[in-house]
Amino acid sequence: MKKVIGGFLGVLVGVLAIVAVAGAAPAEQVQPATIIRYSEPVEITGTLTVSNPGYFPQGVHIGSTTADAGGVTYFNGTIVNASEDADGNDTIPVTFGDDVRIDGIIYRSEEGGDNPLKIADSLRPTADAVYSFGTSDYQFLDAYLSGTVTAAAYAYGTAQTRYWSIGGSELIPAESEAIFTKGSGCLSSTDDSFTAPVNLPQGAVVTKLAFNYSDTDDSDEFNVGLIRSKNGADETMATAATSGSTSGWRTAEDASVVGATVDNSEYSYRTQVGDGDMNNGATHQLCAIEVSYTVTSPLP
Repeated sequence: MKKVIGGFLGVLVGVLAIVAVAGAAPAEQVQPATIIRYSEPVEITGTLTVSNPGYFPQGVHIGSTTADAGGVTYFNGTIVNASEDADGNDTIPVTFGDDVRIDGIIYRSEEGGDNPLKIADSLRPTADAVYSFGTSDYQFLDAYLSGTVTAAAYAYGTAQTRYWSIGGSELIPAESEAIFTKGSGCLSSTDDSFTAPVNLPQGAVVTKLAFNYSDTDDSDEFNVGLIRSKNGADETMATAATSGSTSGWRTAEDASVVGATVDNSEYSYRTQVGDGDMNNGATHQLCAIEVSYTVTSPLP
């Protein structure tokens, strides 16, 4: 009987000791005396807060693996690889072993700041001739390259204006017995016409014909034309003409161009001073002819 009473009292003391320990800790805290080891899955339906670093030697899965389930994960801070290499150096990078999708923007230090992204490898698309670098609305400003640029085609974002020109003294007579004088790059004649070939790049679009001249005689005018020819037939693309007389140098022009797109496979092109119009010698001087045109790709 004494043994039974003694055993009962021992159990009672043990229970009271456990109650005293549990009552000393707040209800929301668990304070184990040693490391707790769980061999079964643990499900937490609320929020788990860890005040010290957590180490998961076997890896950690975040989010659902169920198809189309996914999940949202928040990282407030910097992700770094805290491990070291065999020499004790902190040189091991954070590694993503699978495809990475980023729905926001990527920048370093600050958006648009003085710390550009550093890329230590070649860039290659996953498919050939499918993806673009930039768009028509969002373009990079400048490109600095030290090697060769290889592409199937090159194009300007907007058409670029270029010029072809020839001095008056470089024109050649259209007749065998022409009478003319050349001086200071200009041309004067008594009663003849002159011509010169015009070489423009394939696909260029002619926008204007102009010439620089001096005319001190009211009685006569002369004109300059841009002409294309095919199978012996001429077609005038543009004609600019002098008007009245005045001292000093003037410019005549014509921006109403017919058949403006250059097609060297079908036509030859030339400029020509009108027949018999430049007929007052030194009172008429033609010094330069200029053809303006646009291109949409770099010239060969």
